Amino acid sequence: MLLKIDTPQDLLFVDGRLTDADINILQTSNYDGCVFVLDDTEGVEKGFVNQFHLNNKLTNRFFIYPPSSDVLKQQNLYGNCNVSLSIPMSILKFARQG
Repeated sequence: MLLKIDTPQDLLFVDGRLTDADINILQTSNYDGCVFVLDDTEGVEKGFVNQFHLNNKLTNRFFIYPPSSDVLKQQNLYGNCNVSLSIPMSILKFARQG
């Protein structure tokens, strides 16, 4: 499917195991500014494996891990979340607080 995409993407939801060929495609300019949403990022599930491989292959990205159940409860959300994000550093701006 990734081979058929020929325009820049903003968001890609990944719910499956990425291959080396997929990761090579994700290194192209069509995905420079793309946020990757990785499902099943827990234990040794496919999302965790995908995140590990993306982290080793793609540079200048910021990973946001799934929130803990305690963090979710603070927001009145009950259950669990196993979705992580890979965000290009080019769309983030960090500012010193205080």
